[in-house]
Amino acid sequence: MPSLRRALLLCVLALSTPLLAGTDLVKWRTVIDGEKEARSSGKPILYFMTAEWCGPCHMMKRAVFQDAQIADFINKEYIPVAVVDRVAEDGRNPPDVQRLQVKFQLQGFPTLAVARFGAEGALTTGGWDSKEQTVRFLRTAKQQMAQAEKADRGKVKPR
Repeated sequence: MPSLRRALLLCVLALSTPLLAGTDLVKWRTVIDGEKEARSSGKPILYFMTAEWCGPCHMMKRAVFQDAQIADFINKEYIPVAVVDRVAEDGRNPPDVQRLQVKFQLQGFPTLAVARFGAEGALTTGGWDSKEQTVRFLRTAKQQMAQAEKADRGKVKPR
């Protein structure tokens, strides 16, 4: 029972602060700005699909995105893009948010997706298990993407 009380307390605390405000050290871009930057830089995009009401999203933000070392890694290796669901607040999402939710077959929040601008595939992970699991995904996603791209270049594509 103590773990249930702890989880409930964490959810209440998480919901008491705005999602992308405060001490978040990741330099989040809008969808439009992030995709434009990724197109010109060639860096992969890290999409953080989230919602204000999502307790696990707040926990991920606090544990991962407010950690200086991890935030520095994200800011160097990725173009970080916040994709904030607004259905609960506004009754609908902007078209760019809808497009990404469909593209990545969003099942819930939080979801992280790593993709290259204009590419079809992506690496995704959903939910919040732990800081370690999230960091493992962030550290391996870029490498896995590079390996997949290298393998694709070696294939002969039909005309």
